Amino acid sequence: LCKVLDDNWSVLEQSKDGHLVPAMRLLANHLENPRSFVTFAGETSSGKSTLINSFLGRRLLPAGARPTTGTVTWLEYGVAKELRLLAVNRDATVEQLSMEQFVALSERPDKGLLRLKAEMPETRSGFRGLNVFDTPGFNAIISEHAEVLKEFLPESDVVVFPVSYKVGFGASDRQLMELVCDVRKQFGALPALLVVNRTPDGVTESDKRVAEIRLNAEDILHDKVRLIIVNSAMPTPEGDSVLPETEEL
Repeated sequence: LCKVLDDNWSVLEQSKDGHLVPAMRLLANHLENPRSFVTFAGETSSGKSTLINSFLGRRLLPAGARPTTGTVTWLEYGVAKELRLLAVNRDATVEQLSMEQFVALSERPDKGLLRLKAEMPETRSGFRGLNVFDTPGFNAIISEHAEVLKEFLPESDVVVFPVSYKVGFGASDRQLMELVCDVRKQFGALPALLVVNRTPDGVTESDKRVAEIRLNAEDILHDKVRLIIVNSAMPTPEGDSVLPETEEL
């Protein structure tokens, strides 16, 4: 399509429609510099940060058994030659951070922080222009987190919704999925990927708990969801942690 446009600018410029050429130049720019927006949203400790680390192919976001995401983290892929970690403040200032500062603010954001941002080099083919948003766990402070998500969901191309296999589909998951449903009603289609996370090896879509989680999600959305199963990653014999396999995601 880019080549078709390149070969036909002279023809397009002869059009009597004054909006056609600017629209085609905007389209060409989008094709040459693609941008997509993915929001990860889920219950606290559902494994969002670990999934994103595996998805991006590096350990960047803090992850662990306790809640580790206290603010929105924006990961922009393929825009920098080397990793840049930034704090975007509420007063519109931007500060460059060390990894230690980035991790500390991710877990315990200060009142002046609006969000964290990581500008990442394109180390994986096809990821240029990918923007991923890691959001705080959706549980106790429902109203606050709902406001955070309302800012990002309408702008997203897809929402990734992890649910812990062990915990199952709980009240917070239901409230979050209802929020996704409300955004769909107001702004139109928003594809949802349901990730049943940390499953034992060998679990399939026919597993009773997986089927129950899927049924709950589809019942609230009144729509089918794309289901992805991510197995728990066993540590190495030396005790080192391993990122889960997320190639399908």
